[in-house]
Amino acid sequence: YFWNWYVDLAVNCSRAAAMGRPLNLRFSYPREVSSKHGSLLLQISIIFLLSVFPFLVAAPDNGPQGDYEALIAFRSASDAGKILAWSWIDDYPCSGLWYGVSCYNDRVIHLALENLQLAGKIDPLTALDELRVLSLKGNALNGSLPDMSSWMKLEELNLSQNQISGQIPDS
Repeated sequence: YFWNWYVDLAVNCSRAAAMGRPLNLRFSYPREVSSKHGSLLLQISIIFLLSVFPFLVAAPDNGPQGDYEALIAFRSASDAGKILAWSWIDDYPCSGLWYGVSCYNDRVIHLALENLQLAGKIDPLTALDELRVLSLKGNALNGSLPDMSSWMKLEELNLSQNQISGQIPDS
């Protein structure tokens, strides 16, 4: 019983932290657990939470919630024809249902939205700090290149056949 309970607690803690959601914990034990074991489980629970708490509080990146917000902001600003609205309907870009979005470890790493008549600026996408591939070729995107310093992991960028101006940094 203990092992299953401990694993469930760890998974729920990490999911809540990754999604930026509040962490609500409820301690309950199966009836088969004696009060002696219940006390031990409570002590171990407290030790676990104290050891994990610093990691839950200090999240250095935007996380999955930040990816979702960035993609929704981009869609709202650039998808006047509602082309993306049919597949970007749930609140989880890594569900496998979002057109043009690929993920790894619940983070958006690949965004390919080519030839979709998207118009507007790409600035909201700079919040995708795990992005490795960005291909937006063949749209009507405009403006100047945003600050790309958050795209430290970007390996491939294709903005051809748009009206975007500016210099791509060397690094």
